[in-house]
Amino acid sequence: MSDDTRECSLCSKIIKKSNYFRHMGEVHNKTKYDTDLIDVPSRPYNCEHCNYNTKRKHDLKGHVMKKHSDVQLSFPCQLCDKTFGYESNMVRHMKTHGDTLDQ
Repeated sequence: MSDDTRECSLCSKIIKKSNYFRHMGEVHNKTKYDTDLIDVPSRPYNCEHCNYNTKRKHDLKGHVMKKHSDVQLSFPCQLCDKTFGYESNMVRHMKTHGDTLDQ
């Protein structure tokens, strides 16, 4: 056996070290890590006020601020009378004014 090979502990096949974990997964259905010990929810951030859940902490913070806060944020367009609940929507709207912004 050379320095770049390894013997499979389950079937004794000689495998290149770089292919060992792929062999274990494909042939023996074994992973590098014991995935039974890991419990990661797909949407770990849950709102304490309603049933909203998300993958991102930032999104939960925005949800709570928008839906459950006494402070109602408003983002007005500087060129017309429209207002928006989210800054990102106002920024997208500003693009509709196009040439007006350049003057």
